[in-house]
Amino acid sequence: RSLELDPHRFVRIHRSAIVAVDRILTVRAHESGGHVIEIKGGVQLRSSRQYTDRVRALLRRVALAGAMATLRAMLYMIV
Repeated sequence: RSLELDPHRFVRIHRSAIVAVDRILTVRAHESGGHVIEIKGGVQLRSSRQYTDRVRALLRRVALAGAMATLRAMLYMIV
């Protein structure tokens, strides 16, 4: 039976690894085509090429959230 996790809070980076988004510190491209993901505590995990699209979607989502937060802060300063 498959466990359902909130896709906004967790991302599968490998068939054997699911990471909590709020624990991710850095994401770097790896020469293999996957990524190296560093999480809090200094642990580094490698994502496989199979999950590259999911990691990229995560990065876009995080970038969009950061841009929205910046825009809200700027609007607050104007008002």
